[in-house]
Amino acid sequence: MKMFTIMKWFRFESAHRLRLHKGACQNIHGHSYKLEVELALENGTLQQVGPETDMVSDFGTIKKAIVGIINDGVFKGKMTVPFDHSIMLHKRDPLFKVLTEQNLYLRIIGMTSEPTAEHMASLFAGMFQEQLDYDKTPVQVICVRVWETENNMAEYRVPAE
Repeated sequence: MKMFTIMKWFRFESAHRLRLHKGACQNIHGHSYKLEVELALENGTLQQVGPETDMVSDFGTIKKAIVGIINDGVFKGKMTVPFDHSIMLHKRDPLFKVLTEQNLYLRIIGMTSEPTAEHMASLFAGMFQEQLDYDKTPVQVICVRVWETENNMAEYRVPAE
């Protein structure tokens, strides 16, 4: 069975800290992240009507949805903290409490898990799908890859329903 997919990638700068790590990653540090998003239509087909005929989706449609979350901090029509130039911390990290209580207008993203590349890939997969559904874009996120460096990548594959 053939399956059509498309992939779009993005870059953003962000910092994180792995509070339970026993090495250098326990310290606040940053990465130039590369984010890959792979998408498909249900059953791996192509659209058959309208301006996106014979496409999975227009790349511009995907870009708008994802850049809104990463760079602009817009998620489902509401303002949130953009991931670009932010710091990601576990909500139980003592630094999260200290930094958020200071009202320094920092871009701090509180996560319910350690901000590892694996958890980021899972978080992005869910957020991107919610945004695409909100925008009534018929594609499904099937895989998200988060590259911390050119050599280190974590992947989250969305389970087939």
